This record gives sequence, C-alpha cells and structure tokens, in this order.
Amino acid sequence: ASVQMVLYAVLGQPVSQFRLADEMGFIEEAGTRNYNLIKPFEERGVEILRSGPFSSREYLRRAVDNGQLSIINIRFDEVSGSAHYVVVVGYNASGFFLNDPWPEEWGEPVGRESGRNVYVSDELLSRLWGFRLNWMLSVAGPDSVVVRAEVVEEWS
Repeated sequence: ASVQMVLYAVLGQPVSQFRLADEMGFIEEAGTRNYNLIKPFEERGVEILRSGPFSSREYLRRAVDNGQLSIINIRFDEVSGSAHYVVVVGYNASGFFLNDPWPEEWGEPVGRESGRNVYVSDELLSRLWGFRLNWMLSVAGPDSVVVRAEVVEEWS
C-alpha cells in the first residue's frame, strides 16, 4: 500500500494492489523484498533517487524538504519481529510524520499508532528503522527539487 500511495502522489492515477503485488513478486508468507519495491517505479518511469540500507534521519529530513517521497522499512512495533513499509510525509523538531497503511482491523502496533499522518518520535523511529538497517526508497515527487552531483574526470 505504501508503493500505491507514492505512485498516486507522483502520477495522479491509482494502481491496484493486485497489480502492484504481482509486479513486486509479493509472497503471502514473506511479503515484498526491499529490492522488488523499485520495480513499479521503474516500470512507470518514476525517477528513483535512493534505494538501499544505511540511510539517516538527516537524509529523510532533506528528502522531505526537497519534495521527494520516501518509503522506509521499519519493524512493525517493538514487540513484533515483522517488517512493515511506511511513507514519510513530514517531520518536526522531535520526530517524523508517517502515512502508515496498516488496516485497523488487523490490530494496532504496540507503542505507536498507524494510519494517516501519525507521529513517531526520533527515538522510536531510530529503534524501529534501525531494526531494518535504515532501509529506504526515495523517488522524485511532482514538486521535488533533485540535486545531482556532476562527476568530472580530469586527465593529467
């Protein structure tokens, strides 16, 4: 559902969960692998700015400031060993705001909320996100500023 949210924000067109699950190789017992999350974006020509582990809260803040859309892989809660994808939508001085597509009827996570624009403190996010090696996928949003470093080779 996180991929579906970001694609809708970028393209303005809905894509069905069934289609996305197929494109990403979703497995009922295991979910979706991080490396498969990029496939729907590549398929639709959406620019991928970062995909991988070892990111930081500072990078997330810059991505939000630049209008980029980021999906992070977190531990569902501090009790569960399950992973879960959420969309980062904002931040303040003490934490982040997430769009968390977890349906209420499946039960709430322990120690945090799920839903739209839910707040997670820096401290809690560090624990939940660190469990998943600070993995993130960041794509260019419709109003994003994309900063690129040009590589120049000098021959002497």
